[in-house]
Amino acid sequence: MPVEVRQIWFDTAEVDQALRLFPPNVGSSLPQGDVLSAKEEHGADGPITITTEVAAVTLERAKVAAALILFCKKNRIPLPAAAKKMVVVDGERLVLRVALSGIPRRPAAAAPTPWARHLTKADL
Repeated sequence: MPVEVRQIWFDTAEVDQALRLFPPNVGSSLPQGDVLSAKEEHGADGPITITTEVAAVTLERAKVAAALILFCKKNRIPLPAAAKKMVVVDGERLVLRVALSGIPRRPAAAAPTPWARHLTKADL
């Protein structure tokens, strides 16, 4: 089955804005100053360390993903609800990877009713 994959890249200013938009449990733990970089801890499933001008903080990957998804919603960046979403770090940038498996199928056209085959334009 085909899989559609989109990647949404976030620069450091957008990451900063996304994390500060998120509810206080993430935004309040972010040190003052602009976000400078992000890096993965313990591979692709571990937490993400965000470095600001003042200090670095390690956040759960799910909270970072939720902040980026909220950022997309507030900025009208469409994300399919049924898609699998994951955050990866590429260099010092965060990437929200959206994977949608399967192609929605159109419902099969209904078979015409027997009486409809005998109608003509004049009958209508």
